Amino acid sequence: MGGSVSNRMAGGVIGASIAGGDNSLGAANRIDANYGSIGGGFGNTIMSGSIDSTIGGGSGNIIPTAGEHATVPGGDGNLGGLLQLRPGLPRSSYPRRLICVG
Repeated sequence: MGGSVSNRMAGGVIGASIAGGDNSLGAANRIDANYGSIGGGFGNTIMSGSIDSTIGGGSGNIIPTAGEHATVPGGDGNLGGLLQLRPGLPRSSYPRRLICVG
């Protein structure tokens, strides 16, 4: 785990990584699911049950509980879900197998 000492992974999580990030206000990145990955940024969260999910960076991005295999490449305030790709400015939706770019 890299970045700030405030970055966290839930106990028992395996195969997850946080490469960097956080800010001076303590907006840590957090992973609560196995095999999750956060590249950097701050205030990004991968919630429990969201196995194999990735947040590339940015701030305030969330992959909610059971958002398996989702990817948020970056941006601000994105809410990813099951099998989604969610780049860019704030957006949210939960349909299956959605790809949204831009």
